[in-house]
Amino acid sequence: MPHDLLQRDLNVVEAMISICDFLIDNKAKFTMENLEKDEFVLSTACYKIVNLGEEAGKLSDDAVESTRKTVDWHKVRGMRNRLAHEYLEVDVDIIFETIAQYIPTLRKSLAALLKE
Repeated sequence: MPHDLLQRDLNVVEAMISICDFLIDNKAKFTMENLEKDEFVLSTACYKIVNLGEEAGKLSDDAVESTRKTVDWHKVRGMRNRLAHEYLEVDVDIIFETIAQYIPTLRKSLAALLKE
């Protein structure tokens, strides 16, 4: 992340990494079977993904613009909006895919931002 960005942006990125770590560390609990059968597991996964979008919304415009090539902020925020506003219509396949594929990639991108 460029040095001229606010410390607040760095704090937000660190918070997002922490959320990603939670989802990755608990990936074994977020199986398709558990997500389909256990409302607590699904709710926890959705809550954490919503938190990612909430944190992304705290980033300054400069931070979003300067990192647009490495992080698709529109998708991060869009997932938050979809879960928050259409919770009863959650597609478990998308939640599973998000945790299994997108979250590890997002975490790597976020960690790289802290090293710049």
